[in-house]
Amino acid sequence: MKNERISVKYIENKNVDGDDSAGVIISVFERDILIGVTERHGGDVEISLNIEKAKELVSAINSAIKLASGN
Repeated sequence: MKNERISVKYIENKNVDGDDSAGVIISVFERDILIGVTERHGGDVEISLNIEKAKELVSAINSAIKLASGN
């Protein structure tokens, strides 16, 4: 898997303002998890997380899901 970027998932929806399409791109490069956010008419940003930081992000997303769903 050395020097190979593997795309895992692309999720598209609206941006916060609701006036543009936006997406989240999840990829793996070597031993890092890459998470990119893009807007059709805006800038792109990408972050590289090691496995421990990626687990921390998953935990935070799970907590946010519980809060948003009222649980």
